[in-house]
Amino acid sequence: MRERRPRRLSLLVSTVLAATGLAACSLAAGPDASDLTGSWELVAGSVDSEAISIAAGHRMTLSIRSDAVSGKSGCNRYAGRVSMRGRAFSVTELSGTAMTCSPQVSAAETSFLSALKRVTSANRVGRDALTLSGGGAELRFSAVHPTPVGDVSDTRWVLEDLTSDATRRPAGGAPATLELRSDGTLVGSTGCRSLLGRYQVSGDEFLITQLAAGGECPAALSGQDSQVISVLGEGFTALTEDGALVITSTGVQTATSVLGLVYRSGR
Repeated sequence: MRERRPRRLSLLVSTVLAATGLAACSLAAGPDASDLTGSWELVAGSVDSEAISIAAGHRMTLSIRSDAVSGKSGCNRYAGRVSMRGRAFSVTELSGTAMTCSPQVSAAETSFLSALKRVTSANRVGRDALTLSGGGAELRFSAVHPTPVGDVSDTRWVLEDLTSDATRRPAGGAPATLELRSDGTLVGSTGCRSLLGRYQVSGDEFLITQLAAGGECPAALSGQDSQVISVLGEGFTALTEDGALVITSTGVQTATSVLGLVYRSGR
């Protein structure tokens, strides 16, 4: 009787190994550029093992588009170019504004921008977490979801309180109003001066691109006028809760306080 030889499995094994290798390669390839586009806020970071200190009211953000980045570096705003391929991620041509900041915020800002220039790779975990790392730097971000502009726009809001951290004081003078219209225009008043401008939305932040104030204010309302102009003009987040519009400045803050405004619907 002719001896039956075992069937050779080398071709099958090679095929399985090749498929497994291909799958592993695919998993290791990392996110493509479209997975990273959007708005992010720094939650923790370090440069050469030194932690970046994020000061209250001085958020650090990163907006990623197809070939560009921009955001807030704590006190100033920045913009640059980005190259993304698989997990590779590099930022070049960074430039920014040059407003004077407190020493603590300036130090954090310098570290953050230095880290952005160093990072070489990106790792996104789920919908809401992004880590950039490389060159002795690490930046961990959480996703910033766009503001539901429809909840805020096309309503006449009347200023109720001015806030500084947890402290509130009532608004004075003639009704101070704010309308963020869906066509990108802003109209309102500070309680003593009229306001007219334009805005755009970036992530969860409203950015005023034009703002003009007309009229004069008595000395008793100068502080209110200044705070309204500052909070609106430097950029802010806005949310509605219990029928109120709560606005918090994301711009330049005082050394110890985060400024804000609380409005009620005037309709």
